[in-house]
Amino acid sequence: MSFLKKNKRRLLGLGVFVLAFSGIFIFVLRVVAGPKEASLLVRSTETAAAQEAKQTFKVMTLNLAHGRLDGPHQILLSRDQIQDNLESVAKVVRRESPFILGVQEADDVSWWSSRENHVQLLAEKIAPVNFVQGHHIAGMGLKYGTAILGRGPMKNGYSYRFGYSPPTLLKGFVISEVTLGPGRTVWFVSVHLDFLRSKVRARQMDRMAAILKSKPGAKIVVGDFNCEWVEGGMLQRFTETLELKAFQPERDDLSTFPTFSKRIDWILVSEEFDFESYEVLEDTISDHRAVTAELRDRRKP
Repeated sequence: MSFLKKNKRRLLGLGVFVLAFSGIFIFVLRVVAGPKEASLLVRSTETAAAQEAKQTFKVMTLNLAHGRLDGPHQILLSRDQIQDNLESVAKVVRRESPFILGVQEADDVSWWSSRENHVQLLAEKIAPVNFVQGHHIAGMGLKYGTAILGRGPMKNGYSYRFGYSPPTLLKGFVISEVTLGPGRTVWFVSVHLDFLRSKVRARQMDRMAAILKSKPGAKIVVGDFNCEWVEGGMLQRFTETLELKAFQPERDDLSTFPTFSKRIDWILVSEEFDFESYEVLEDTISDHRAVTAELRDRRKP
């Protein structure tokens, strides 16, 4: 018997609960969530040293799916199951060894997903690594958002929460200036956009672009954009506004969301970088596929 048939009544009840809870949650957040500059947790030390004299480095992005792997919802999993899932993620990260990793749907201590900080746990498993963690949802026992984990020192970390867009919950991005090597830094962004409506995503991209334009220097923007590349569409407009480039954006064999066979997770880079390689990983460590890119820094150290 399939999981869906076996748990049909339980999943239906969960769906009704989530819809009801979301409405109440959004109302409460409007009252208590505070300013759009969301809370931020930072750990950055010089012990995670930047690269020396290397012109290429790897970046990676992954939607962590709250530690549920590709299951229907994290609330259905035990603490041990979620810890095992995060160990599976860490194993892939250790194998790929990115210099910078951007994650989304990354939980801090939340009642629905083992009551542990998943970013901190991941950082400990792939140490030495620094991290900047933004909380775009923070209330009613839930705290999660996006994060950056990197082997170079980080500074000027900032977390931004997009405006309310009921019935979906709040999204946002986190940004930090990461040291790549002597005299070389990059503004690195991990973002999660609204999944339900293209108009909301377009507003979020426009807002993010306006903020990032005020940050001079090289940029890398990664994350779950929840949209594909369409000629003349919002993602192309976003890249043109910030003078970013995507790797072969019109290819149809780089799906990152297997459920609907869509390429919605992206790595976008500014003109200072060239793509040496680009890969969508086959590992099932989320309902999304991780994406990696080996980048060449065209600037001289």
